[in-house]
Amino acid sequence: ISAGLTVKARAFDGVNWSALTEATFTIAAPAGPSNLRIVEIHYNPPATPGVGDAQNLEFIELLNPSGQAVSLDGVQITEFDNTPYSFPAGMTLGAGERIVVPKNTTVFQSIYGGSILLAPGGYGSANLSNGGERVALVGPGGEIQNFIFDDAAGWPTAADGQGSSLEIIDPMGD
Repeated sequence: ISAGLTVKARAFDGVNWSALTEATFTIAAPAGPSNLRIVEIHYNPPATPGVGDAQNLEFIELLNPSGQAVSLDGVQITEFDNTPYSFPAGMTLGAGERIVVPKNTTVFQSIYGGSILLAPGGYGSANLSNGGERVALVGPGGEIQNFIFDDAAGWPTAADGQGSSLEIIDPMGD
């Protein structure tokens, strides 16, 4: 069922028909993306055996912390590149589900495997800055999240080429 559907039914006991009963079934539309959050950024991956350019292992991870599916229609990751990453039309992210937007999907899967939900195509047109920069998550209704990460001034140094990534402590916090 891809849209609302009205069903009419009767029961037959071999002799008599019951009264007609009717019910309408609808499919709830996915929620809007306002609760989506960027929860992890791997901006400066370390050298990795079998990977020619470690920057191809960069990624941005999103979380849907809500209790219902969220439509990714019109959702973009912007600011770090002149060309925003846009999710394909019709894509949804389930309740509590995460999705990774890698720089290079093929290289990412060669190291991390195929069990992680990946956004199609990757954002491959630019690297995340190893010195930090602004990243924004934008939905069809406007900005959802906008922040600057850095490799200095109190930011975790292990995320700057030493293997760790930046992960948010409280997805719904500031």
